[in-house]
Amino acid sequence: MPIAFEELVGSPRIRIADGRFFATREFKIAWSDTIDFAVELLGGYRNIDGTFVFSEPAIFPGVPQAICRDVDLDPFPPDKIVTSASSSLVGNTNLPEFALVTARYTIPLHNNHRQKRKHQPEVPPGTFLTSQSEVGSEQATLPGCAMQWKEDESPFDGDMVLGKLLPTEELTEIWEKVPIELAPWDAIRDARGKVNDAPFLNHAAGTVLFLGAETTLENQLAGDVLVKLTYRFKVREVPSTSSPDLLFGWNHFYRGAAHAGEHWLEIADLDHNAPYPAFDFMKLFTFEP
Repeated sequence: MPIAFEELVGSPRIRIADGRFFATREFKIAWSDTIDFAVELLGGYRNIDGTFVFSEPAIFPGVPQAICRDVDLDPFPPDKIVTSASSSLVGNTNLPEFALVTARYTIPLHNNHRQKRKHQPEVPPGTFLTSQSEVGSEQATLPGCAMQWKEDESPFDGDMVLGKLLPTEELTEIWEKVPIELAPWDAIRDARGKVNDAPFLNHAAGTVLFLGAETTLENQLAGDVLVKLTYRFKVREVPSTSSPDLLFGWNHFYRGAAHAGEHWLEIADLDHNAPYPAFDFMKLFTFEP
């Protein structure tokens, strides 16, 4: 049954600070409806008879990307309190007749996130994904015996070791508001030390290595615990020596003797197993029953 409310004079209010949108709305409701009304404003996942049901948080009128993130519940008016007979700390010593509900709206980071990448994961409704990246490089060693002096084509000394900077990128994917019971715990464990089996976030198969995940619990008023999953990946993209547009990943190493003009060649053990097995990274962004 819908909760009766009255929006007060002077509401809503909007503030824009440093390009960010903030707004508040104030409502008068019966004090007995405070918790249910707050749950309705905040939305989220709730476990109802063993099934997780998602309800959308309230959006600000005219700004659909702004959602309710915080709620204050106060007596209304503060000087009109009905005193109950209870003297217990767990009982109602002061019982207001009405409540002043202050709902605060903002545009979360994920709604302002404009970075669009190919092969970007799609997450379930009510959960939010944001991306961060840091571009860098790392040094790889090349055997001196595979090199020669360009001027006279004389070989290097065999014990010389050379360094070469390879392009790298650190990727952080933050997946928020995930019901803890549906988080892909098995996939997280299985993906450690493995590379993408298909293009992922604009990077070719085999170039992205999953490093691990950090979990942070997020409590919500409805009672069911949510979790924020912070995934970390490392990209290694090695430019081909035979084709300038071709990039190789974690299972390619430098060999002095080229094959078909290519020095960066894929390796495997004697049982044909790659050092870094492939994994479907999309499983990291899917609910796991």
